Amino acid sequence: MLNVRKLLEAGYEALAKAHAEKEKKVKGHPRVGSIGCVANGEVYGVCHRIAHARQLGLEVPPEQHTEIMWKAGEAVEHTWQRLLEASGFKGTVLSQDEVNHKIEGVPLAVLGHPDLKLLEDESGEQLGIELKGIFGSSTAVQVFFECRPKNENLIQSAAYAYFLGIPYELWYTSSSWISLAPWDKKTYGVSNIKPFHRGFKLEWRDDVLFYKDETQEEWVETCVSVEGILEYYRLVEEMKTGDLGPRVNATYINGKPNKWGEQANCGLCEFKASCDQYDGDKDYQAWLDSIRLLTR
Repeated sequence: MLNVRKLLEAGYEALAKAHAEKEKKVKGHPRVGSIGCVANGEVYGVCHRIAHARQLGLEVPPEQHTEIMWKAGEAVEHTWQRLLEASGFKGTVLSQDEVNHKIEGVPLAVLGHPDLKLLEDESGEQLGIELKGIFGSSTAVQVFFECRPKNENLIQSAAYAYFLGIPYELWYTSSSWISLAPWDKKTYGVSNIKPFHRGFKLEWRDDVLFYKDETQEEWVETCVSVEGILEYYRLVEEMKTGDLGPRVNATYINGKPNKWGEQANCGLCEFKASCDQYDGDKDYQAWLDSIRLLTR
């Protein structure tokens, strides 16, 4: 008799092995998916220490609940492609584009796989689309009520826009009925958020990033710059000398403070204890050894 549970487990195992083999082939390369920005002496976006570890081939094996979430995120991409192709759009919906961008001071090229790109038939106009799924109430509140994308998502989209030289938009999809925390219920006067889409337009103005929520009129200036993104990758490269730099700053890139504090991103990170130790003794090798114990 067929055992569906065993089939699921075998599927997860096979895909994990395929991912590991793919990562081996690109080991050492910086990625657009692990991206941040340096601004005013601070680092925003994906933690540069995590990005550094990934370049060394060190990643914490995800638990199955995380794998389930990731697969749901991949499903969002497939659904969007089907919707756009069925929309009557007179053009091509591309999903197999690649970024291979060389940065001065970084030996290996930055690699990335954009989600979707629209190519209009008559005008040849192009538009890149970065897609993100929402799987928790805090992100749902931030995007839906506060009209603000996550730092790392916006920086990633901005980098694709710069590397590809095309306009870009960031779109979120929340496919669940999100129940709000008591404090958010009090603030917004509702108990939950129904499934929704929300888009953000991006613009580079004199190499400074601006974004606009599709429901709003005003553009928001950020601290993200082209040079800041390039500097992030140089910083990650320089970390091989043993200097891990500061903690990543969770302050929103529009200048507003994160309600959970500047080091909000560190709270649930698997590297937290290792980084706490490093910040005390500056022993890079000890940090690296402890990270290896956590990763595959």
